[in-house]
Amino acid sequence: MDIISFIEDVFIDRSSANILELGYGIGQNLVELHRRGFTHLHGIEKDLHAFLASLEMFREFEMEPKVVCGDAQDVCFYDYFDVIMPLNFTYRADVDALALLAKLQERLFPGGYLIVDIINSSLPENKSPKYVHRYSIDDMDRFSKQWGLELVSVWDKYDPRSIYVFRRSK
Repeated sequence: MDIISFIEDVFIDRSSANILELGYGIGQNLVELHRRGFTHLHGIEKDLHAFLASLEMFREFEMEPKVVCGDAQDVCFYDYFDVIMPLNFTYRADVDALALLAKLQERLFPGGYLIVDIINSSLPENKSPKYVHRYSIDDMDRFSKQWGLELVSVWDKYDPRSIYVFRRSK
């Protein structure tokens, strides 16, 4: 199952789901969510060129997500979300992955989902030294319990990374 289909299956009322994607690039996931009827879309993109390209794409699809150009580590979050997706993000060298995930999970509504991609700890460092943060499924399960989240699913077909789906209890 892909991430967008998972979100679509979980939320029957798409007009009320509040979704945040960090590091959204040019906005493909946000556009696809919009195409499937989701209307409360938010994003943070650090790269100015990708951010500007996303604005063009959003205009083309006649959508108005709440997006900002900036570093998610520096953003103060005031909203709560049903889904937070820091994808292609948590393994960057300049990100304190666990601190960021701890900060994000605090902004989930009860029953909300944190969908994260993590580089598998089994990936040898010499194979790809740019991936600094590596965790095992046991690591992620332990962290989720510390944060009061349930590890709902792991999709690991994206070697060397796995997609983890966590849920805040209701």
